[in-house]
Formats: sequence, structure tokens, C-alpha cells
Amino acid sequence: VRDEYDNGVQVESLGWFLTLRDLEHWTHHHPRHVAIMKNIMAYMQRFDFKPRLNLGHEVIVVPRGQAEFEYSNCHPGTGFLPFFPARVV
Repeated sequence: VRDEYDNGVQVESLGWFLTLRDLEHWTHHHPRHVAIMKNIMAYMQRFDFKPRLNLGHEVIVVPRGQAEFEYSNCHPGTGFLPFFPARVV
């Protein structure tokens, strides 16, 4: 349902973290995330902390050994290659 406050903007991102502790550290220390949260708080103050803002987060925990990624002719620093042992197939 759209109303006069809904500009239709939707943003999606996907992030992978090795541990929940890494995710928590990122939320408190990543410059872009900190700036976004600072702006959201300023926005909320502007509307007496009653904004019409919907934020959603999905967190999925992938059990150890259950994720597979395939890289073809990539630099060793690509994606997950620096973090996990690779096997040649």
C-alpha cells in the first residue's frame, strides 16, 4: 500500500559475515553504515521519533560446510577465496 510518504525506493544488499560477532562489529564500525544510521536518527528526530519508515533485515545462518561457491579464472583475492581453502575441480 502506497501513501504520500512512500517514494517507492527499495534497496537490497547482500552481505556475508564469518561470524555474528563480525556482523555486530560491522554494524557499529563500518563508516557507511554508521553514517546511514546517523542520518536515520536525525530523520526520526525531525518527525518527533514517529517516522513512517519500514526497515527489514533478513539473517540466514548457513551451517558449516553447506555453502559452495564457484570461481573460474579469478584473482586469488576474489570473493571468498582469501577466507576459505579452495579446491580445484
